[in-house]
Amino acid sequence: MIEALTKSLADSPGRARIKLREVISAGPVSLAERHEGHEKLAQLVADLLPRSATVTPRDRILLGRGVVAAADELLLAWLDDESNVSREDVVELVMVFFDAMADSVRR
Repeated sequence: MIEALTKSLADSPGRARIKLREVISAGPVSLAERHEGHEKLAQLVADLLPRSATVTPRDRILLGRGVVAAADELLLAWLDDESNVSREDVVELVMVFFDAMADSVRR
């Protein structure tokens, strides 16, 4: 999912910055859309986590929200050319976050 997202944003970095700031990261006009978008993405991430008898549905969504928030921040750092973050770094780091959570859920 993060690989596809970064590839789509790489085609037009200028438009991608606007998309992330105004839609995903929210400008004043799009706060409701941002919240809805984050919730949908969080649910997608939560659905990808392994099943566990000890992790509640609420916790799964919260874990998903954490991955989405981290991805959002890393995407902006990449598009703003901060900290020498590359597209590949974004994909790798988001997957590290996800894999660590998935491993924790499995236990």
